Amino acid sequence: MLVVEVANGRSLVWGAEAVQALRERLGVGGRTVGALPRGPRQNSRLGLPLLLMPEEARLLAEIGAVTLVSAPRPDPRQHSLALASFKRQQEQDFQEQSALAAETRETRRQELLEKIAEGQAAKKQKLEQDSGTSESQGANGNQAAEENETRASQASGEQEEAASHC
Repeated sequence: MLVVEVANGRSLVWGAEAVQALRERLGVGGRTVGALPRGPRQNSRLGLPLLLMPEEARLLAEIGAVTLVSAPRPDPRQHSLALASFKRQQEQDFQEQSALAAETRETRRQELLEKIAEGQAAKKQKLEQDSGTSESQGANGNQAAEENETRASQASGEQEEAASHC
């Protein structure tokens, strides 16, 4: 026997096998009113539960094809207690998530600080190497320039002597 849940004046069939049996064996169409997991906002394609018209539910119950089951009505006092418990749990979860997010942010900040410090140290070392290389090149360049000047003056002196001998 198939089960149809009646809640707030609406007859709902929740089981896929029950819906299939209603449609195939009894020819009852009904209307799907639930959202599909992969398309929760698609109104053109809906899923379980199957909503039956009151007449369909009554007829099915009269012929003995289904059992109508009333959904329990929630007690308003229990609802307020459950709501308060939910709010407490939600606040606790929020505090835990906030602490975890702050910890994650601090860890990431430390990692980035270390990376920045390494980059600055590497840049400083490179600049020191470049300045040491340019100083030695500058000193070598100065020595070469002095040697060139000495050779040039010697050559001009030799030319002057040669000219005076002629």
